[in-house]
Amino acid sequence: MKKILVCLSALLFILSSCHHTQANKNTEKTNTADSVSAKVDSVMIIEEKTPSAEDLETYFSKQKTGSGVFIQPNNIASNGDGVYCYFRLKNDKATALRLHIQYWNYTEADQYVFNADGKSFTYIANKNQSGSANQQIVQSSVFYWFDNEMKKNDLEFVEALADAQKAQISLVDRGTGETLATIVLSESVKQTLRRTIDYYNALDGAIIPRKGMVNIRG
Repeated sequence: MKKILVCLSALLFILSSCHHTQANKNTEKTNTADSVSAKVDSVMIIEEKTPSAEDLETYFSKQKTGSGVFIQPNNIASNGDGVYCYFRLKNDKATALRLHIQYWNYTEADQYVFNADGKSFTYIANKNQSGSANQQIVQSSVFYWFDNEMKKNDLEFVEALADAQKAQISLVDRGTGETLATIVLSESVKQTLRRTIDYYNALDGAIIPRKGMVNIRG
């Protein structure tokens, strides 16, 4: 009789242990499911909002010229030094997004080699001090800069530059092959490039792909 009681007690203990183990597993599954759900919810919460034209206009100013009204960033240098984009405003819509590259302290530099997180892009100066358009300048006595309406490839380059963890430009004298300076682009420069693209898009701007792009080599 004692043997029967001992066996029954052992059986009840085993069944109780199994139930406790299964309950723990179910609790773990519930906690895991809750954790996954929380992660999914957090991803949904941090979804980025595309800035509106009203959000961005405070960072830009209007410049009236004989060629029309142009929108340019507020924080560019007074002499136009640096890398930035600007565009024309016509009938309240953006058009003719342009890329500008200029460094007056290195007037001999007529080639601009960019590196955006290891990806290289090269632009060649196409304007001289007198404003001759779309010509590569070879005389070392003039000031060089780049200023052209952007095409599809240019937009891809600017977006890569704006989103890069590290971006820099090397200023090269093509005549001698000498690198005159290498400049790391600041977070402010990259942020301004991104805002300009966003503002251009917010004002219904469009990039028209064109062939014969001689000033850029990706």
